[in-house]
Amino acid sequence: MLDLREDEVMAANSVFEFHPLLARPGAIEKVLFAVKEMKPEILTVVEQESNHNGSVFLGQDKVMSEVYLGRQICNLVACEEVDRVERHETLAQ
Repeated sequence: MLDLREDEVMAANSVFEFHPLLARPGAIEKVLFAVKEMKPEILTVVEQESNHNGSVFLGQDKVMSEVYLGRQICNLVACEEVDRVERHETLAQ
C-alpha cells in the first residue's frame, strides 16, 4: 500500500494512536505486525501511562486533565463496553 522501496529508510511515528486499539481485541497486535512488516529503522510511540481503575486517577489536577485530556476523560468516565474507546495501560503492562 505504501509502495516502499528496498533502498528507502523508513521511520514510523505514533502519537496517541495505540491506546484506542486496546478496546478492540487483537487490534494492537495487528497494527504492530503491519508496522514490523514495513521494517522501519525506528518506531517512536507517544502514549500516556495511566491506570484508570484506581483512586489515583481521581486525585489528578482536574483543570490540567480537562485541558489536555478532556475528550479521553469523558469517554473513560461516561462510556462503557463498545462505546468506550479510550483504554490506557501502565508502562509495565
